[in-house]
Amino acid sequence: MAKTQQERDQALALRRQKAAETELRHRVRPGITAMLAELMQWHDLDEKSEAIQLLIMNAHAAGPIGSAPMLAIPRHDFTHPKTWRASSTPRANAKPGGWISRGCNPSAADQMAVN
Repeated sequence: MAKTQQERDQALALRRQKAAETELRHRVRPGITAMLAELMQWHDLDEKSEAIQLLIMNAHAAGPIGSAPMLAIPRHDFTHPKTWRASSTPRANAKPGGWISRGCNPSAADQMAVN
């Protein structure tokens, strides 16, 4: 006699409990989903969970130093150009008829451009 769906679910739950399985869930934006899909395509993987599990296992196998670049948070570094000066701002170079001549106090605008 075939098992009912409820019996199959109970057996599966028992197997998962014996194996100490834990479900991991998190939300990602479309860019991350696209990157995962591309990784899966490159390596002929069909299951997202398999791809994520392999990524975790391989990063862990690389050790603390080898996995550091894989887990580094991408940052955008901004270095202020050394040639920058207040006169290079659009406010200081406003043309006649621009916002400075439309009732704005020029001395206040000049102070804003310098700060």
